[in-house]
Amino acid sequence: MTKAAELPSLQVVCDRLNNSPEEHHFVIWAAATPFVRGVEKEDVLWDEELSSVWLAWQEIFTPHQTPHYPITRAIKPVALLPGSEMSMSARLMQGLGVQMWQWLFQKAIAESFARAEGIALGQKSSLRLRLDMRDPNLLPLPWEIMQPEMGKQAVSLNPQIFFSRTIGDVSPLQLQTTGRSLNILLVLGTPENGNTSLDLENEAKRLQAIWQKKSFGKVQGDILIQPTSTELADALTKRNYQLFFYSGHGEPAADGGKIFLSETEALNGKELAQILTRSGIRLAVFNSCWGAKCFQQNHRAIAASSLTEVLIHHGLPSVLAMRDPISDDEAMALITSLSQALCDHKPIDESVAIARQALLTQFKFNSPAWTLPILYMHPEFNGQILSKLSSITELPTRLPKPIATQKFTLSSCDNPDREWKFSSKLIRIGRRSENDVTIEEPWVSKEHAEIIQRDEGFFLRDRSRFGTLVGLPNQDWQTIHQEEIFLPSNSYIRLGSEQGETLAFSFNSNRDESSSINNSDLNI
Repeated sequence: MTKAAELPSLQVVCDRLNNSPEEHHFVIWAAATPFVRGVEKEDVLWDEELSSVWLAWQEIFTPHQTPHYPITRAIKPVALLPGSEMSMSARLMQGLGVQMWQWLFQKAIAESFARAEGIALGQKSSLRLRLDMRDPNLLPLPWEIMQPEMGKQAVSLNPQIFFSRTIGDVSPLQLQTTGRSLNILLVLGTPENGNTSLDLENEAKRLQAIWQKKSFGKVQGDILIQPTSTELADALTKRNYQLFFYSGHGEPAADGGKIFLSETEALNGKELAQILTRSGIRLAVFNSCWGAKCFQQNHRAIAASSLTEVLIHHGLPSVLAMRDPISDDEAMALITSLSQALCDHKPIDESVAIARQALLTQFKFNSPAWTLPILYMHPEFNGQILSKLSSITELPTRLPKPIATQKFTLSSCDNPDREWKFSSKLIRIGRRSENDVTIEEPWVSKEHAEIIQRDEGFFLRDRSRFGTLVGLPNQDWQTIHQEEIFLPSNSYIRLGSEQGETLAFSFNSNRDESSSINNSDLNI
């Protein structure tokens, strides 16, 4: 399977400091970067002017909804210059986007982004940017509209950036092999608010026609109309579906929202997660209201209550849902463009960017349509639903030179009898017996870490819940979490805890055949 790390990736995390003397104190840091990182962290206070612009944005674009307040203190209304409603909406769309960018990407975080963007440009590839917003009261903000300055593209529209949201607390990702044909299950539930203006069955047939016209492999689309939960679960076991579409009524709730399969049966997010994660689904798309919105009480968002968050938390690879209600025309334009991009074998985050651009083209920049889709991706997922098109259609003019693999050793510093020798390009370490190296300790994740051998050397990638401690030669221990680090010979590794078993990593380079581990190199 293609690994997410093949695209340069930057993950930015933002969380509230609850023990701070300041009421609205946040910390922002780079949790995963495409370079060996130092400490890229910024302590910031919430910008009250940003709250004012956000409230004004809601008055223009969602006037019939209860306004969302990111902080509890009184907010002064923003002073808007006179002008037409159209010019005001365009100014608000850009103004809020610029202020959100400037608040999130400050100092060290801005430097990390610039460096990651430079690496992507140097590799002639796009940058995968993922935002982990952990304070639920900041989740309703439309981070997809962020832009560095007036006149620049929004981050979710930039073709050089694949933008998505993510969360850190996730179950391990378990994927079936990437295929060349696309199997789609379209579930038609109860129409929104009893609205029958949209003929769901005709919509489904239209989508099937789009899928079946694609030339890149066979596309199979099946339809379920208002099924029971048992019928849904049974259908998912009969075929290896990668894509799940739900069209129908939905609403926010504390257990991950609700979708209404029929007038008599609904599923909350946790129940749906149990069904979808067992079936091999790679992308779940919800053409329903509120799928990406947290449940709110007294204008305050409840943590981990949106459908998107709950599904990703339970291990689903990716979820696309709506921040606010989406019209029938907008939904059809989104699903049509998204389906076409996926059938072209593009990764999910790129496909969503293409669909978002189609919404902007059809409904214009000062309409909220292009801001509605919210994409969440599992931090371990590379977004590929089908095999990359290049691997199917392109014949190489020259056979690539095979990468020469080096032998390397992992040995336990606590038990001399435990030693592993490898010459593979990839080994997996974790608590599961299926791993190449099994460590049965309570703080070790089932699939905890990987050691990867590339042309430029060895790398350690953490995939765990609690992180990995790494001791590089002549350096103090450092913790990495959901990121990758260069791993030189004579390094040490502990999985999940300082109390864990210490593993020594070494290899013999061509330049120094006498390289060997010496425990005195590091205080262990």
